[in-house]
Amino acid sequence: MTDELLEHIRKRPRMYVGSTEFWGFINYLVCAYRLLIQWGATRIELTQDTAFTLYSDATLPLDLDTNNPFESISTNFNHVDACILNALSKRLDIYNADGVAYAYELGKRVTSSSEHLASIGVTLHFIPDDDIFSVTDLQPAVVSSYLHRMSYLYPRIQFSVIADDYKSVYSRPGGIAEMFKGVSAPYQLLHEPIHVSGKDGDFEMELVFAFHSWSEEMTWTFANYGRAADGGTHDDGLRAALDDFASEVIGNDDRHNRPGYLAILSFQYPNVQFAGCIKSKIGNIELEAKTYNLVGKLLSSIDVVGLAHLKSMSRFQSADFW
Repeated sequence: MTDELLEHIRKRPRMYVGSTEFWGFINYLVCAYRLLIQWGATRIELTQDTAFTLYSDATLPLDLDTNNPFESISTNFNHVDACILNALSKRLDIYNADGVAYAYELGKRVTSSSEHLASIGVTLHFIPDDDIFSVTDLQPAVVSSYLHRMSYLYPRIQFSVIADDYKSVYSRPGGIAEMFKGVSAPYQLLHEPIHVSGKDGDFEMELVFAFHSWSEEMTWTFANYGRAADGGTHDDGLRAALDDFASEVIGNDDRHNRPGYLAILSFQYPNVQFAGCIKSKIGNIELEAKTYNLVGKLLSSIDVVGLAHLKSMSRFQSADFW
């Protein structure tokens, strides 16, 4: 299976990363980050020149010899990130604190060592295959933009980028509540942001939102740590739940005249189904009800006394002064 799988990825890379151009190359690079995060990294540092090197404090799996994710997919590895990284790299080296554990060229193993089990500290050094990708280099600012966003979604991880004279470090222990502070800067908030989180079976979510003085109803949503740029069924459930809450605390049935809201939702759910080839919109039918019910349940426990000033409030007709 090993050779067949890797060869299939090399022959049909678009099936796995979407394209062999810019966005496909981004997906290829993200595979390395997802792998280290899965292995428990709390620090990931990227250095970039002609190759990419990711230093981390992740831990190599104990069963890497018997279920090597760089060579095959097993029940212990439910994605193909490692295989994609290996198959689409001209050279891939996997280090631990003691040296090279494995090395590959064009997906073929050329070096291996058995002195790596349970080693803390994993380094991935890889050179993308320019026979596959038309783009094999990225400006540090492009990678930094991705890591800036990820630092809010993974508040336990510190991300950094070092390239020539460029260095950026991102650590956001406040998570999406800290993201909300930045996103809400253009708005005039009308109360302290509401922050709730909860779980219902295999659906887990975290929500931060606030009403503001204008009519716009803006939601930013993340599914399994990825941006759902065009919303989807979960967004429909979120908006319905927030509309019910607005009717309760504001009491103005005219949605065009009452204050709007800004919300950030991050949720985890297995088997998320994306609609469309660019995977920007979620299509799981059941997520509308799951989101609506859980958000409604969490908001029902909110003490609305501190929101009394919103009762029957209309949005500002002119906001230049505030």
